[in-house]
Amino acid sequence: MSKSKIRMQRNRLKLLFAASSIVLMRRIIFLTTMLSLPVVLLPAGSPVWAAAKHDEIHFSDVEGHWAEESIVEAVFSGIASGYEDGTFKPDRAVSRREFTAMLASSLQIPLVIASNMEKVADDDPYPQSLKDAGIIQEGDLPAEGIDQGLLRSEMMKLGVSALEPEAAPGQPEEIKKKAQAAGLLENDQEGQASDSLESTATRAEAVIMLQRLQNLLGLRESSHY
Repeated sequence: MSKSKIRMQRNRLKLLFAASSIVLMRRIIFLTTMLSLPVVLLPAGSPVWAAAKHDEIHFSDVEGHWAEESIVEAVFSGIASGYEDGTFKPDRAVSRREFTAMLASSLQIPLVIASNMEKVADDDPYPQSLKDAGIIQEGDLPAEGIDQGLLRSEMMKLGVSALEPEAAPGQPEEIKKKAQAAGLLENDQEGQASDSLESTATRAEAVIMLQRLQNLLGLRESSHY
C-alpha cells in the first residue's frame, strides 16, 4: 500500500474519531442544559432537500448537463440539494456557506448544536463543525464573507485539508498540484469554463470534487440503486 493511501486511511480514522468525540461532547452539553434540540433553519434562498427516491429526482436544468449523473447521485445521497422551483442551478457559483454544508455532509461530520447556552459564530453550524474537525483552519472562510462565492482555490484547499490536515496547503498553485496528485482534481477539470484559481467554483464542480473526496476516504456508497 502506498504512503499516500496510508495517510488517507489514517486521516479517515482521525475524522471518525473527531466526529464521535464531538457527538459525545454535544450530547453532554445537551443533557446538562436540559434544552430541546433546535431546528436548524436554512437561510432564505437556500436549496431544499429533494426527493428521497433516486428515480424521483428530476431537475429542469440538469438533463443533458455534463455532471447530470453525479448531481442526481449527490442529491440522492444527501450531500447536495435542489431549489424549490425544481432547479439545481449546476452552473451557478457555489457560496462558501453552501459548500461548508455540502462538505460536512460528505464527511459525515456531526453539526454543532446551537442553543442559548452555546453560541455558534454567525449562527451557522457547518463552518464551526468543520473547524472542530480540524478541516477549516483559523482565517479560512471569514464569517463576513460566508455568503460570497467560493473560489476554486478555496475549494481545493478544503479538499486537501480533509485528506491531510497536517499538510499545510500553501499557495494556490501548490494547492492545485496537491489536489491533482491526490485525485481531487483532474489535469483538465471537465466542464470548467475557466482554469483561474481565483474564479468561483460552480455547484456542479463542487459536487464532483466532494464525490472524489468521499471516494478517497472510503465514504462513498456504491452507485447501485
